[in-house]
Amino acid sequence: MNKKDSTDHYDLDEIDLKIIAALDEDVRTPYRALAKKLKVDQVTIRRRIDKLIESGVLRLGALLDYSKLGSSINVLFAFDVSPQNSEAVLQQLSELPQISWVSSVTGRFDLIALGRFCSHEEIAGFLYNELKSIKGIIHSETFVFLRRQKSFYSPFEKSPKSSFLIT
Repeated sequence: MNKKDSTDHYDLDEIDLKIIAALDEDVRTPYRALAKKLKVDQVTIRRRIDKLIESGVLRLGALLDYSKLGSSINVLFAFDVSPQNSEAVLQQLSELPQISWVSSVTGRFDLIALGRFCSHEEIAGFLYNELKSIKGIIHSETFVFLRRQKSFYSPFEKSPKSSFLIT
C-alpha cells in the first residue's frame, strides 16, 4: 500500500487487494494461512493488515444477519427537508435505533435513510410516531423492500472481472 498524496488517498497494490479479498471470504483466517495462500511472508501479512487498518482503508468487524434477529423488513426512506433544518433532521434520523444508514444526497430528495423493522406494524408506528415528530421534514416517501436480489457488501464479488481474487 502506497500513500499517493496528502489527501489521504491510498493506492492498493495486488497484495493488498488479495489480502482484503481473502479476509472478505473469512475475516478469521489466521495470518499464517493467509501468508501460505498468498505466497508471502507472515510478517508481510501482519504489516499490510496493520497499515490498512491504521490508515482507515480497512475495518474488520461483524456483519449481522438481521433477518435471523427478527428485523427482516428493510425500508428505504426518502426525505424532502427544509434547508434550515437539514443538519438537525440528519442528526435526529441518525440517532433513531431503527435507522441503520442515513445520508444527504443529490437528486430529487435531500436525505435518504435505510431502516430495519420486524413487522409492518412497527413500520407504521415509526412513520406515525417517530418521523412525524421530526421538525423540518416536508415530505417523505417510503419504499418497502419486497424481494432482495442482491445484498452483498463486498466489492470483491467472484466474477470474471475480479482477476486479483484468489481461487
